[in-house]
Amino acid sequence: DELRGWLPSQSLAILLSITFLLGMSPILVSGATFWLAALANAGAAALLCRHLYLFWQRRVQLPPLILYGLALLGIHLLTALAILVPGVWRWSGGTQLRVWVMHNFLLGWISSVLLGMILVQLSRIPTWQRRLVEVLWISGVSIMLVALLGIGLIQFVDVAAVTLLKLAAWASLLPATAALFLTIVLVLQLATGTRGEVGAIPMGKASKRIDSVGG
Repeated sequence: DELRGWLPSQSLAILLSITFLLGMSPILVSGATFWLAALANAGAAALLCRHLYLFWQRRVQLPPLILYGLALLGIHLLTALAILVPGVWRWSGGTQLRVWVMHNFLLGWISSVLLGMILVQLSRIPTWQRRLVEVLWISGVSIMLVALLGIGLIQFVDVAAVTLLKLAAWASLLPATAALFLTIVLVLQLATGTRGEVGAIPMGKASKRIDSVGG
């Protein structure tokens, strides 16, 4: 049940190589150059939509952290559509929305999915420990992203930016704790001679899960 040929990675890489222009100051980007980058960004988003669709069809097999990461991927893809609205990108250049976009991309999507894959491979971790990691990570990342989004939209939010920044900083302790806890569990499993269970992909249902993610 693997996803063979599910994403044309070379085409995605070519499109993404152009989108770096969207990270530049609007003052330095001409109108034609912006539309080139914006359309390339939309094309990359379309390819990732296929990725999201195929994985979502297998959502019953996926653990909570991977589902959470895919949900945030869906939110990230919506930003590609928002950029196509005339004036939105230039307006956002004067805000802190880029900070939220990068955290949603790197922490919300990529890191959540990677952590979910690690949990799948840790076959001997007790259920309560697995749930603890999931709750700490999802709650902490969610609070961080909401706070950072508030900072990006501070002109529309009746909350002081410093308050939201402190909220994001304190919330970051939750995913950091989850990652540290999981690292300790991994080290203890290796120290107690369960290297095989940690390093190998588990059989059965968990194996099907990881195949769906890595296909």
